[in-house]
Order: sequence, then structure tokens, then C-alpha cells
Amino acid sequence: MKVEKHNTSNAYNQVLNSNIEAVRAITALLRSTIGPKGLDLMLVDEFGNSIITNDGYEILNNVQINHPAAKFALEACRSQETAIGDGTTTTAILLDALLESSSSLIEDKSKINQVIKGINKAAKKTIEALRKQKIELPSANDKKLEDIVTISARGEDDLSSLVVKTARKNAHLIGDKFSDFDLSKNVFSKTNVEERIIEGFLIKKKSHFDFNQNIKSSKVLLIEGPFEPDPISSESASTNEGVKKIETNIQSLLETAKRIAKAGVRAILTSSSMLVAAEEFFAKEGILVLTHVKKSDLNMLKTLARTKLHSRNLLFNCDIKSIEDISGNLKSISLDKEIGAFVFNAENENYKTYSMLISSATETKTEERKRIAIDACRSLSAALKNGYVMGEGVAEMNCVDELKAMLDASDEATGLEIFLDAIQAPFKQIIENAGMGDQKLIKFSIENKNGYNLDNGDLINLEDNGIIDALDLKISAIEIATAVATQILRINNIIQSK
Repeated sequence: MKVEKHNTSNAYNQVLNSNIEAVRAITALLRSTIGPKGLDLMLVDEFGNSIITNDGYEILNNVQINHPAAKFALEACRSQETAIGDGTTTTAILLDALLESSSSLIEDKSKINQVIKGINKAAKKTIEALRKQKIELPSANDKKLEDIVTISARGEDDLSSLVVKTARKNAHLIGDKFSDFDLSKNVFSKTNVEERIIEGFLIKKKSHFDFNQNIKSSKVLLIEGPFEPDPISSESASTNEGVKKIETNIQSLLETAKRIAKAGVRAILTSSSMLVAAEEFFAKEGILVLTHVKKSDLNMLKTLARTKLHSRNLLFNCDIKSIEDISGNLKSISLDKEIGAFVFNAENENYKTYSMLISSATETKTEERKRIAIDACRSLSAALKNGYVMGEGVAEMNCVDELKAMLDASDEATGLEIFLDAIQAPFKQIIENAGMGDQKLIKFSIENKNGYNLDNGDLINLEDNGIIDALDLKISAIEIATAVATQILRINNIIQSK
């Protein structure tokens, strides 16, 4: 759809145009990266360190952004990254297109609420139309899962194969649908080693006392918060009573440590710090201690060891038998010296997990491959949860006719027209990046699942050729781009706050 730009000079449009220019300036960085023919960007910092990537969020997160409206685009990508882990460039391009079309079509700020209502109405209709196109994935063993992962892994077949194989080894945790299990947490990296699947869950941390034993049939205790005495004020600590209180607290904690050891616990992991004297005691007892462990890692160990996180105060009140009862159980804990990580294996076969080790010859490439693998895991998760639709921007193009049918002479029509124009932007950009900018846009058919072979311009069946995307990726991009765009459209002025 071609839109005619109107010359407007009111204050609202000046602010709107300023915000749009800021968003367009950073979105321009991403346009050349979308689609199978998209290219990479090299990001170089002031010290000469570089990152080569085509990940939209990674790019925007590593460039200097000062304009407040431009930061909205970064926030949109961050939200998409958090929700799905992929589709950040699609989100940015859709946001940019919504704002650009708005600049062309909005003449009167008094009608902005009706325009926004039309945009939201069109977004809702498009999501409904996308859901009609959804095709279910029955399990992690479905062949289409490989296609979705390959696209998300940017065509790196060896990487996508590793992700799929790891997912299938974890199928007993995944089940028919992903639940709380997050495969992306099982992605680890190390430069210049063999890429492989590792039985167990890895935590890359060093113990303070260079613990290097391998533990079998281990009781494990997971502690939320510090394993230290109750803090007291500096004023109290300077008094005799305060000193006695500190000594009593330390003694109470060390007595608790002795009960933990007698309960047969062989590993303790905490989300915070531990009293040095207690850690020294555990080291002498041959008990592994890891402090400041990430909450996500503790949550994974909760699943593997079939236990819960416990507080220090609870442990103070537990006898030896109670500590035995609340501890989890693991088949083994071993130190993989090559990758510098402890490997935890579940005792219960139903909760056994597998991790993937990503690698390359350089640190930069290794980290890029790890980011890609994480994105692929999240796309895989989204597809298993809610199915897939055609890729290449075709699923969105299949919604165009339904959107056109909504157009009328109401005040919402401008918003509908804005969204109708914008929803085609990802497809057009993919086509342009493939060097087919002049190619006539075809009328796509949901039934025939038609799209382009981007090598020669021939029409192909996208599903048969594995060009598919997770439905949730599309829906999330639309919801986030629409929410951020309408937020920007409501801005009437920009004022420096104190």
C-alpha cells in the first residue's frame, strides 16, 4: 500500500517525527540482518574488542543509544528477547513500520486515541488470523522441530543438530509440551574444545578451597540466602553484649554445620555468601560448597535433586534426622576440569538431564554460537508449546485480506490502515535483503503455504521446505511492537525533567 505524506507543522507532529527519526536511525542498523540472506554486523568498542552478529537485541544492546524514543526500540527488543529469545529484528522492523506509517497518515492529534484504537483492533485481528494458521507439533520428535531450530540457528546445521539432539535427550522432562523446564539453561560454552552433549547439568563456578573430588550418591542441600550469623548493627558490635551475641550466633551456625555434616550431606549450594569458618569446616569434611549460585541454577538442581530451597533459619531449628529428610539426592557430582564446571546428575532416571557444550576456535565466535543456541532453544520451546506457522513473513501476509476487509470510513480507519501497511514490512525487508526488491508481491495462500525460493525467486511450499516459525514468535512481536508504538504515539511533548 502506498501512502501519501502530508505536510504538518503542529507541535505534536514535530515531536512524533523527532521520535520516529530516532527509532528509524537505530532500526536501520538491523534491516540488513533479517532473513536467510541477511548479513552480519561487526560491533567494535573503544578498546578494539569486536562482536560479529546479526542478532537484533545483541546489536542494539551494544550500541550507544541516547534518544529516549530510541530506547523504546531497545526495550521492545529486550521484551521480545525475554519472552521468546528470537524475532527481535522482526519486532524492531514492525515497530519502525508502525511509526513511519503513522507519520504519513496522522494529521490531527485530536484523533490519536481513535487511531490507536484502530491499530490495536488490527493487531488483535491479525493475531486471531495467525492462530487460524497454526499447525501443532505433537512432540519433540516431530521432524518440523528440526526446521524451526535450523531457521532460528541461522542455518548452522551442526549447531541446530546439537540443539535438537539435546532436546530429544531431555524429552522426558519436556514431555509433549514444555512446562517449567527451560532447555536454554542447559547451554554452556568453552572455547576450543569439542562440541558435545554432556549427561548432567553444569555449573561453571570454582569452589573456594579447590574442591576436586568426584562424589557419588550424594545428599545435597540448597540454601536460599546467606549461611552466616544474623547481622547486628555496628553500634551493638562495639559493646560486650554485642560481641557475645556475635560469638553466640557464630557458634550456633557452626553447630548447624556439624549437624549438616552428620546428616550425610556432601554438597551445599547457596544463593548468597557463607561464613568462612563454616566453609573451612565443610572443606575439611569433604563437602563441596558453592556460594552465590544463580537462582536459575538452583531451580534446576531443585528439579534434579527433588528438593526445595531452604533458609538458614530453618536449618538452625533442624536436627540431624530433619536435615536428612529435607536434603535432595543426586547420583553424582563431578568436576570437569577441561571446561571448569561441576556436573550434577540426577539419581532419579525420570529427572535425568543433558546439557550441550558450545565451542569454536575463538572466544568471540564461541559466545556468538552460544547466543544462537540459546535463541534456538527458546524457539523450540515456543513451537512445542503453541505450534508453528509459515516463515519468511508469509504468515503475516496471509492476514492482509482480513485486515483489508476491516477498512471503513470510521475514525479507526487510519489506525487500521497504518497497521495494514506495517504488517507487510518484515516480508518486504526479507525479500529486499535477498536482492528481490523489485519482485512483484504475490497473493499468498494459506492452503498452499506459498512463499519464495530466495535463491531464484520461484514459488515454493514453505512447509515442505522447512521455512517455518514458532507461532508465539509472531504473536509476541506484534503485541510488543504495537504496545511500544502506541506508547510513542501518545507522546505530545518532550520535557527535560530535573
